[in-house]
Amino acid sequence: MLLRYLKQARDADNHSIQELAEHRPGGTGLGFPNGSGHIKRLEIVNGEIVHYEGDPVTLTHYPSRLLVKSVVNSGKWYNPPTSHLEKPLNSADPRILGKLGIEFYERFIDEAETKFF
Repeated sequence: MLLRYLKQARDADNHSIQELAEHRPGGTGLGFPNGSGHIKRLEIVNGEIVHYEGDPVTLTHYPSRLLVKSVVNSGKWYNPPTSHLEKPLNSADPRILGKLGIEFYERFIDEAETKFF
C-alpha cells in the first residue's frame, strides 16, 4: 500500500494543485480514569486549566502533526496507506512514509547489485 500511495501522490503533486498533506493542530483531551465522571467547576484561561473541581481526571496532550491526505490521480482516489510489506503502519506523517519508501528502494537496489554484480 505504501509504495502505491507514494507513486500516486507524487504523480498527483506533479500534475495537479491538490494538497497532499494537512496540518492538524495539537490539543488537550480530558478523561476520567474511573469511567464516567463529574465536573463541578472547570475554569480555562488562555488554553490552560486554572481551576478544577470534580472527579479525578487525566489530561492527555496531543502534539500538532502533519498527516498525508487522500489524493486523486487520473480520476482514481488513493487513501493514505495503512500497511507496508504486510505490516501495519503506525503513522501517516509524510516524512516517515517517505523515509520508509526510500529505505525500501535502497534495500531493493542493494539486493539487485548483490545478485547481478
